[in-house]
Amino acid sequence: MARDPVPTVSANVYVTSGQPVGGVGISDTFSFTPPFVEGLVSAYRYSFLGGASGTVPADFGGNGSLTWSPGRPGPTTLTVTAIASDGSALSCPLTYSFVVATAHH
Repeated sequence: MARDPVPTVSANVYVTSGQPVGGVGISDTFSFTPPFVEGLVSAYRYSFLGGASGTVPADFGGNGSLTWSPGRPGPTTLTVTAIASDGSALSCPLTYSFVVATAHH
């Protein structure tokens, strides 16, 4: 069975446009979609470069989400890996990069 090697990540504010978006303290929800057949993914392991990391559970369809607020402006990278119920990685890590805008006063 052919498998897409990485999960899909989407967000409303922190998109991968290359342009500064959002800002320090502005929350967004990152949605994770399984990289292949439903039912295999039980969680997603995530880490922000130089910041928060952890695991969020997946629903029965293999989807997960995470709400996050940046603590600093500038380039940011979120790395996400789909995880099986036994804790093993089901996918290659996906790197999702975006730029957090500097607050304007």
